[in-house]
Amino acid sequence: LCRAMRTDHEHGLRLARDVIRAVNELRLHHAMADGEHITVRIDADADVAAAVETHRRTIADGVRATSVEVGPAADGVPVPLNDAPARIAMRPVTP
Repeated sequence: LCRAMRTDHEHGLRLARDVIRAVNELRLHHAMADGEHITVRIDADADVAAAVETHRRTIADGVRATSVEVGPAADGVPVPLNDAPARIAMRPVTP
């Protein structure tokens, strides 16, 4: 049981790192400043959604987000996450 839990945790961390990488690539593509804070919404499969819920703070810190939400992101950019289609929407935070 402990080994399965550790493996699940490691899988979740890997997915969280994949989300961080995808969001940071989108930041670069949209020429957003490194220090600019954003909000993020992710529409993805159940595994990625669970990883986002579990590792929300890690993801937020890794992409400088004031919020990271899971839910519909019809206006988001299509990205592959966990070998499945996903969408990521992000917005700059205005002071």
